[in-house]
Amino acid sequence: MNYNAIVEIDRSGNPTDEQLEKWMPQLDAFAGTVGVNEHGKQYVHLIVHGDSIAQASLAATAVAEHITAASVSGLTIVPQEVFEQREGFAPVPELIGTKDAAAILGVTPQRVNQMIDAGKLGAIRIGQRGVALQRKQVEQVAGYSASLGETYSAQLPSGAAPRTGAPEE
Repeated sequence: MNYNAIVEIDRSGNPTDEQLEKWMPQLDAFAGTVGVNEHGKQYVHLIVHGDSIAQASLAATAVAEHITAASVSGLTIVPQEVFEQREGFAPVPELIGTKDAAAILGVTPQRVNQMIDAGKLGAIRIGQRGVALQRKQVEQVAGYSASLGETYSAQLPSGAAPRTGAPEE
């Protein structure tokens, strides 16, 4: 599991340019950043992996001490999902193109474009020709369409085919 760690180090004030030049390449592997908290203490913010919060805490403090050559004076660590919820990050939905949507719906990519134009499928236009759709929404539309087809077929007498065209008078 990934954990989000804010490791306060025993240094005050802004890091020097020399410190940043030394620390940042090493912190890249941990999606790390450096800052100064409200108490004027420097901190390292990083993402570490661990089988438990205890293991992740040890890893985070070891990384911060090794990179900064400073003692740790504080630690805040939470699972990555908790951090993202606290910060208000919304999960990014899985996006697919018209070919994948067509395969899920059992139609052609042209029909998917028609459904988008008709407002039956939500999509995000990317450039002049690209389209991105949310996989979950496409799967919901596919399930809804299948359930309508099953219901309609179940109402037909045995061997009868659905009627097409205008109703007879």
